[in-house]
Amino acid sequence: MKHNPEIWLQAADDAAESFLSQSVADLKSDAGYHAVSVLSTLHGISDAVYYLNEPLYHFIKHHTQQWFLGGMSQHPSFLTAWQHENIPSDISASLNIG
Repeated sequence: MKHNPEIWLQAADDAAESFLSQSVADLKSDAGYHAVSVLSTLHGISDAVYYLNEPLYHFIKHHTQQWFLGGMSQHPSFLTAWQHENIPSDISASLNIG
């Protein structure tokens, strides 16, 4: 089955950006999109791709865990990290990615 992993990675980046773009007051509010919510969303995205692309599933799970352990204060850049791991170094150099 052919699919575009970038769509899923962009969804993960958008979820993280929504979390990070909130004010401090919103982060502390019960009505805000708090850490548990964004982590749940990211795990849901990874679960959704399990049968489409198992390596992508594992990547999103692992990258989410690393973002959590890093304090969730910086953007996790799922798409960029995926591209760095999955584009051969000679191609990424010519694209100015690495």
